Amino acid sequence: MRSPRFLLLVAFVTVAVQPGPASAGGADEEVPALEQVFADAVKRVQPSLVSVSVVWKPGKEQLRTSRGFPLFRRGAGPFTGVVISSDGLIITSDFNVSSDAESATVRLPNDPRVLQAEILGRDVSRGIQLLKIPAKDLVVPEFARDESVKVGRWALACGVGEGTGAGGSALPSLSVGIISATERIAGRAIQIDASTNPANYGGPLIDIEGRVVGIITPLTHAGSREGISYYDSGIGFAVPVSDILKQLTKLKTGKVIRPAFLGIQFDTRYLAGGAKVVKVLPGTSAEKAGIRAGDLIVQFNNETMHTSFKLLHAIGRCRVDDVVKFKVVREGKEMELTATLGARPERVP
Repeated sequence: MRSPRFLLLVAFVTVAVQPGPASAGGADEEVPALEQVFADAVKRVQPSLVSVSVVWKPGKEQLRTSRGFPLFRRGAGPFTGVVISSDGLIITSDFNVSSDAESATVRLPNDPRVLQAEILGRDVSRGIQLLKIPAKDLVVPEFARDESVKVGRWALACGVGEGTGAGGSALPSLSVGIISATERIAGRAIQIDASTNPANYGGPLIDIEGRVVGIITPLTHAGSREGISYYDSGIGFAVPVSDILKQLTKLKTGKVIRPAFLGIQFDTRYLAGGAKVVKVLPGTSAEKAGIRAGDLIVQFNNETMHTSFKLLHAIGRCRVDDVVKFKVVREGKEMELTATLGARPERVP
């Protein structure tokens, strides 16, 4: 059954596109109704939004790229986080908090207390950081199902900062857009056109029902730090909350989850079907699995690989220590190989 909010939105769109003269009130009445839908969605998620502040380790205030180039001096907050379990687990962006932080504190909605946070695990390739605070009975938001995440649907980016949301009664900040694309950044992110910036990094991307779709974080293929270049550009990213929940057990142990690396180079001009291997890097997962130069990878984890780009996309969704299966064609014969994915080295030859 469709929810009242969904039906109201459909009614708004229907009225807006009807030809002919407007009825009394007409669209003038529908616009406030749509605004109320957005406000209600924010109110639903507000009890689960927290404010995060940090103290950086000496010398770590300067944010640098993954190659060591300076970007800018980092602030101390307040940043945004989202309750992900009733016993005190908080998700935020590693742009806000990381191992560079000396300490982190959290403020809950409508609560004057400042709670010391334990910095737990981090997913480097997705720019996600897990925190733990000494609190119970926290309000966990409703999470959207994967099948509801579709291009063209409303995307509401929420954040808290000084004077908004956590610690006070004011509503969180809100920017509104749509889901522009899915499976971006090697399959790791949802792309939106709602405004994203340091004020809502770590905050939730919600739908018009107030359900959490993902966690907003700056992302590029080079990493979350380089992703700050998309600040307020009309291109923003959020990591699907379902991906985060799948890794929660590892993150709770303090594990740093790094992007997976196979260790092969492809002929990107080969478009006849499959990924053509031109080089296998020594000591990598690919070499240990028995992949050779000249092999044609036609299947990855039971999914057909039409091009090398599709394989790179599939590997991008994986993490270190994932066990994956390949089907390769070598000298006209098919064979199956298994690899345990490793971590990307500091320098790739």
